[in-house]
Amino acid sequence: MPEQTVLMVANLDTRGAEFAEFKGLVESQGLGALLMDVSMEQEPPFPGDITCREVAAAGGLSIEEVRAQYTAERHISTDCMVRGGSVIAASLFEQGRIDGIFGAGGATATIIATSIMKSLPFGVPKVMATPVAALGCYVDLWVGTTDIAMVNTVVDIIGMNPMLRRGLTNAVGAVCGMVRIFPGASALRREQDTGRPLVGVTCFGLAERSAERVLARLEAEGFQPVAFFCELPPHHGLQRI
Repeated sequence: MPEQTVLMVANLDTRGAEFAEFKGLVESQGLGALLMDVSMEQEPPFPGDITCREVAAAGGLSIEEVRAQYTAERHISTDCMVRGGSVIAASLFEQGRIDGIFGAGGATATIIATSIMKSLPFGVPKVMATPVAALGCYVDLWVGTTDIAMVNTVVDIIGMNPMLRRGLTNAVGAVCGMVRIFPGASALRREQDTGRPLVGVTCFGLAERSAERVLARLEAEGFQPVAFFCELPPHHGLQRI
């Protein structure tokens, strides 16, 4: 039984064959793989380890309602699968059943997968493979100040071809490598707890020299300073001053 497992967020109704192949690739690396199906359009060719019906129910709708809303009010279906997937992913992590998360797909799949990734703590391996990684305005919305790694597949994720296979294989390799050196939930909490009050400092390049003095002074006064490039991440629990 593998000690570490990757959660793979998939829309199996349109990309089932691809995810079946890459689940096998994860397992060939000696890791476990759990397929979470977030299909919204039709019945998938095979069920996920976590079915789209289970995800929809956790999000507050039946899968039949999700499918009915998909063509009329797509955001209702998408929001439901994000809610359900986030609840399930967070629960799996707290139970110690997953050690990283992987997603692949186009715009809608990216919205869902990255939103689910945000339910997991900072430091948990998160990899999203998508051609829309080339569109900076969208990446800012989907990633922002979180620690999601975006892999640009360049070609669209439709069917399979040599370029796409190599891009997805590299992305799967990335999450497998991250998971292998991930210490687990309890160890992650211990390594991030320094026992000192945490102070975030925004530190843009033009102010770097002055920020270095502030960081050193905070360190000397017994605080744990953490520098951020532009802005503090949302829900960071830090008081702005």
